[in-house]
Amino acid sequence: MLKRKFDKLVASGKGTQLIWLMVISAIALGGALIYALVRGNAAFGWRETLAIFLDPGNFMLGASSGHEWFGLFMALLSIFLFSALLVSTFINVLENIGTSVREGKRRYNFQHHILVLGSGKKLQRIVDSLKNDSRSIVVMSPNPVCVNSKVVYYNGLRDSHEDLLSTDASNADMIYIIGEDNEPGHDAKSLQALEKLKEICASATHDVYCYLSINETVTQEVFQYYRQNGESRLLLVDVINDYEYYAEQLMVGTDFLPVIKSGEDKTCHIIIVGTGKAAQSAAYTAAHICHYPSYTEFGRKTEISFVDTGMKTFRDMLIASRPHLFAMSEWTYMSPDSKTEIHHADNGDILDIKWNFIDAAAESVEAKDFIVNVLADTVNDVRIIVCGKNDTEVSARVLHLPRAAYDIPSIALFLEESVALIDKAHETNMYGNLVVFGPASAHDDALFQRRSMLGQRVNFIYDQAYAKDPSKTVEEAWYKQSESNKFSSIYCANAMPLRRLCYDLSKPDRRPVYEAEHRRWLVSELIMGYAPGPKTDKANFIHADIVPFDALPPSEQEKDKTLIDKIDEICR
Repeated sequence: MLKRKFDKLVASGKGTQLIWLMVISAIALGGALIYALVRGNAAFGWRETLAIFLDPGNFMLGASSGHEWFGLFMALLSIFLFSALLVSTFINVLENIGTSVREGKRRYNFQHHILVLGSGKKLQRIVDSLKNDSRSIVVMSPNPVCVNSKVVYYNGLRDSHEDLLSTDASNADMIYIIGEDNEPGHDAKSLQALEKLKEICASATHDVYCYLSINETVTQEVFQYYRQNGESRLLLVDVINDYEYYAEQLMVGTDFLPVIKSGEDKTCHIIIVGTGKAAQSAAYTAAHICHYPSYTEFGRKTEISFVDTGMKTFRDMLIASRPHLFAMSEWTYMSPDSKTEIHHADNGDILDIKWNFIDAAAESVEAKDFIVNVLADTVNDVRIIVCGKNDTEVSARVLHLPRAAYDIPSIALFLEESVALIDKAHETNMYGNLVVFGPASAHDDALFQRRSMLGQRVNFIYDQAYAKDPSKTVEEAWYKQSESNKFSSIYCANAMPLRRLCYDLSKPDRRPVYEAEHRRWLVSELIMGYAPGPKTDKANFIHADIVPFDALPPSEQEKDKTLIDKIDEICR
């Protein structure tokens, strides 16, 4: 037992050994001084004893007074304690400190730092975006993280209350809950971390901004349905769905989507090759944004077509999760044997989005024929988005599209890891304009702040115009909102940059763009769980304004006008 305790003490490397060494040295020196006082004489007293103990080379001081053996013993004891044990202890302490730092076991006191919980793919983008920020970055993860002058690594679990306490979370300026890649229960662990952080940050002396990254569509559904108002102080939370965020990076404020102006008899047709979370998020993001003047002028709806095997299962999943959206939408399903099922919209045909589900392998003749036929129809302004189970499948699909596909302005592909192959493909000049989105691409909003800022501007305009007790600041108005209201404001803001390009806002009559905003709102509300009804009942997700623009009361039409008339302020 004693041996095990001693070995543990020596191996701990946290400085305790130094304390014990000083205690032992003090006991040895004290014993020697007592001996000198009791047995010494005028020629050899406590001064000579201390001199030998501090410098073993003085051991001959005891020779002339008959204490040479005592002097020699003291010299050897000093060499053992100071020259041997002290040096080895210092080396052991330093080595163990280094090991503890690399393994993330040491903790420090931080103020106004940036805390990142997790080491997923977004971590490097976050760190790169903060390269000119003077604040320290603390990264806590069970997986090793490369440290540098700015990044401090803590080994810990984000859903552990004790580990979170050790990060000084209540003293942080910003917290990013990103989690680990491909971990089981990712969103559940992140939600547990959020609840623990709310408790920990209750003692904060300043507001702490928190960005929660989720990656399951069902988790996002819950937040989209979540009507409880947020908190206006302490832990200020914004929720980001990873796949929706990547789709927004592709489509919001970029030149990827078609620009169809008034007078142009064109249809935006987006073909999504693949299924899964990335495909679903890309489709819904496009549905929020793509509302063109050609709908009211020529009856042209934006078409979103999915092409992949297992399409019936994917279609049924979408309908089950967003029943009111697809009940009120026109959609078609083409089975593997080329039979077509057509669904006509319920409650009147008031949406300007149409859906197509093509149950065929991306490499099949049926899939290629569908894509070629869409491209051959000159009314279509086509964009293609390619998704898949992994980067290899995505790359193969995008490089094996029909040759006519490479003549369209852009083909987007969702990549997780590397763009090396696509860079080589660009050099061949055979594959048109390939645009990468997803974790493998660079993002100019890696800190999620621009995304929130656009939504905040929309929300503040609405707050100032219609709130019973208008907020004093943009942030106050934002963080008192429910997550569902935040999503709604972000979706509104996302559509504004393309809308400015498609509509002539210099005309006195802005009714066409007001109608487009209402059609955008219809799709967003249906995606976020609302159903049409004679009377609005938000507690049961029923909204009386899910009707054509002309059927709205003037007061409700004014709300669309309020936002559109502030479009330059939103997009500045």
